[in-house]
Amino acid sequence: MAADPGIPTERVSSALAPAPRRQPVYLVCSPRSRVGRTLIARMLMEYVIADGRRVLGFDVNPEDRALARHLPLHAFPASIAESRGQVALFDRLILNDGSVKVVDLAAELFHPFFEVMYQIGFTPEARARTIDTIVLFVVSDDRKSEQA
Repeated sequence: MAADPGIPTERVSSALAPAPRRQPVYLVCSPRSRVGRTLIARMLMEYVIADGRRVLGFDVNPEDRALARHLPLHAFPASIAESRGQVALFDRLILNDGSVKVVDLAAELFHPFFEVMYQIGFTPEARARTIDTIVLFVVSDDRKSEQA
């Protein structure tokens, strides 16, 4: 197909290029501990691996790195305690590299994580980069879950 002489070739080639593939980032979280959060993150990652897709897990739990321990080739320890750790984590999450990303977020970091996420404008930036942010909120029957 010949390009229209009135339309610049870069516009024609970009119009014919496939749209970037949407990429999910799963945030598995709860304001309560011991509710099965890491189990859900692990099962999700194992499903993605079994489906033949690439997955990266981030274990944001300073007390117990269970996800990183169970899937050491796919899950890595992450931190939001200091700026350097926050930048390292969110830079990987915002990168549309074709990997499904799963964050196992410790209960005590529930509010600080979402505060950082809000402050840096993660959600609008993710949307602009065709990244879907999916929150898997593990509920328990207590006041903390209700308030969160």
